[in-house]
Amino acid sequence: MQLISLLIIGNTITCAAIHIHLNVDRRHLDEVGLSTTLQALNDFKKSIIADPMHVLDTWDTTNVSGDPCDSSWIGLGCDSQGRVTSISLSNRSLQMALGGFPNTLSLLSSLYSLDLSFNNISFSLNSSSFSSSSSLSLLNLSHNSINGIPTLSSFSNLTSLSSLALDNNLLNGPLTLPPSCFPQLLTLTLATNSLSSSLPTSFSSCSALRYLDLSFNNFTDTLLPISFSNLTHLTYFDISHNTHLGGSIPSSLGNCTNLQHLDFSGVPFIGTIPPSLGLGCHNLTYLSFFYTTMNGSFPPEMALLSKLDSLVLEGSSFSGTILDIVMNCTELTVLDLYANTFHGTIPEDFGWKLKKMNKLVLGMNKFSGPIPSSIGNCTQLNNLILGFNNFSGKQVSYSVQINLPPPFTYEEIITALDLCSCYFPQWLLSSTFVTSSNKILVIFFKFPCSSCPCEKMKSSLFFTWVECLAYSLPRGGLVHRSS
Repeated sequence: MQLISLLIIGNTITCAAIHIHLNVDRRHLDEVGLSTTLQALNDFKKSIIADPMHVLDTWDTTNVSGDPCDSSWIGLGCDSQGRVTSISLSNRSLQMALGGFPNTLSLLSSLYSLDLSFNNISFSLNSSSFSSSSSLSLLNLSHNSINGIPTLSSFSNLTSLSSLALDNNLLNGPLTLPPSCFPQLLTLTLATNSLSSSLPTSFSSCSALRYLDLSFNNFTDTLLPISFSNLTHLTYFDISHNTHLGGSIPSSLGNCTNLQHLDFSGVPFIGTIPPSLGLGCHNLTYLSFFYTTMNGSFPPEMALLSKLDSLVLEGSSFSGTILDIVMNCTELTVLDLYANTFHGTIPEDFGWKLKKMNKLVLGMNKFSGPIPSSIGNCTQLNNLILGFNNFSGKQVSYSVQINLPPPFTYEEIITALDLCSCYFPQWLLSSTFVTSSNKILVIFFKFPCSSCPCEKMKSSLFFTWVECLAYSLPRGGLVHRSS
């Protein structure tokens, strides 16, 4: 006998069959029901044309007295009545016949979960096999080679469907949703396909959606449909890397007050960030405008995002001041402002208020003034990029009394200051710091300089100063990397 444990993490549906031997009364499953179940499972088994792990060899479907709920039948889960409720065959290298799923799969009237993710299944999407499977709630076909135009309207009879994962396949063409969507649908992942055309306005009828991932597709639209603002239960929305989308972000998106993760990376949106995101989306923890074409200033209303953990604005065209605004977002661990035109100074108490900072990227902007010593209070900092700004280097002051250096243990320290106009902090001049463990030090220089501490660094760390160098410093010694 098997019980089923279901877990949804991100866009991955995991169906873990837990084998527990119970005294199931097989009388609940009459001979007709058992015969029907064995027929459906046998047809499903026949539709698999390659099973290199021999998983389905454990399905004794030709034995009229076979028990699908026996623990030896790998990948099957049953309820206490002896009815098959789940098929979980993820990551088994299975290949399916071009015809896809057999129609008799719908005979498994209690089937709740079907997980065939991470296999080699390749056929044109045809959902007719599920048209009568009204009990099916979790369907995961992600990470396969399923192709064709995704007409999700043909799934409309799956009235119990709560999670549908079709990401990382070969789907193409326009996406079609049923007019009334799926009343119970909570999770929809279609990322990393080749879907195109406009985003369906019928998304507005998917009012129960909590998780929506449409990233890495080819959707085309001049405006993000306002209908998305009707998804007020949405907590995760990723439409990143759809490079043919455009237009501005509707202010009505602020109505999605439950949003926690919002990713617009790589989408050529124009215009400014709507202040409504700060006024309405108070639950945001992740917000990314990585390499968009948006511009303008960072709205002061964004200071209301007290739960914000990661803010990524790298590679866009934002300007104005920002650091005094994000100082109110005290949960920040990642702040990436690289390659914009922000200006202003780093507040003196920056490191005291944002002490959870893990990654601080201010490079390639127009920041000025001193780099405050309070940054040393960010004891979790492991990635620091400050270069190519207008910092007044002679005022840079780091005090060993505040536990410098921070414990840099991951990725890299990148410093791109003009060495002829500033002093490096003492901890960066220490060879014992750099060589004490596996660390990467990447230093960019505009030009060589002999009047600054670089000579001391060169003598202690064996650096050769050129325009752009990258060094890896493992335990075994100095290794040069080209940057």
